[in-house]
Amino acid sequence: MVETALATLVLVGAGLCLKSFRSAQLVDRGFDPAGIVVAPLEPGSDQWSADDEWAFLDRLLMEALTLPSVEKVSVADWVPLGARGARGSWVTVDGYPREASEDMTVGLTVVSPGHLENLRVPVLEGRDLTEV
Repeated sequence: MVETALATLVLVGAGLCLKSFRSAQLVDRGFDPAGIVVAPLEPGSDQWSADDEWAFLDRLLMEALTLPSVEKVSVADWVPLGARGARGSWVTVDGYPREASEDMTVGLTVVSPGHLENLRVPVLEGRDLTEV
């Protein structure tokens, strides 16, 4: 009797897990992943300046564009729904009295120009990102 109850519990749990997985697949992610390839890259080195890193990434993007079937390229230090979270940065707002329990950390992601367009992220208001 106990084995039957446990087997039923496991089957119901597995069914609910599959249903949740299917529902998660149908959620609008806010971007279109079709045809997108993500490759991890850690160009950072203690001996490279930020300018050297960006120069390397610029050369890499230009080279990638020469590959057959590559239409667009961009870089980002975080990808949507990725395993790693975005970097955080503490902010203060002049004249704003912060509550003791209030978290003033904001997510920070560095991307190259055209990144939102490449992921087909709709810009609902404002403009796409440009180079600084």
